[in-house]
Amino acid sequence: MGRLPASTAQLVLSGGLKHDPKRYASRTSEPKPSGPIGNPPSHFSPELRSIWKEFKSQALPNAMGNSERLILEVMCRLVLRLRQGTISTGETSQLINCLSRLGMTPTDRVRVQSIPTVANPTEEESVFAALFNPPVPIKRQATG
Repeated sequence: MGRLPASTAQLVLSGGLKHDPKRYASRTSEPKPSGPIGNPPSHFSPELRSIWKEFKSQALPNAMGNSERLILEVMCRLVLRLRQGTISTGETSQLINCLSRLGMTPTDRVRVQSIPTVANPTEEESVFAALFNPPVPIKRQATG
């Protein structure tokens, strides 16, 4: 499996967007979640609701939006099977993959891009503002 692409925020910080802006031009219309992750689904059992709330409390701030509800549902069901002692090896791999995708492992935490808390970000608050308004380098005066 190939390496996952760097997030747009990482490319801004590393200078990748400035180096080759045409390569990343298609990222200006990346979809964003339209709301927070919310409460557990109504069809969940009390055990699954508890696991949902556990994940929600352990997640990185603003890392999960309503578009991650389905993957969180899968994770809850897998964790329930894990705790019941009925999880298979393949399901364990799926759980680790789900945790990884949401940045809930130490290695993957750096790859997750936090979702802005602003409902309608302005151009200055957008990750893509750096494409059009690159940061101005600080000029240091020589000492001596």
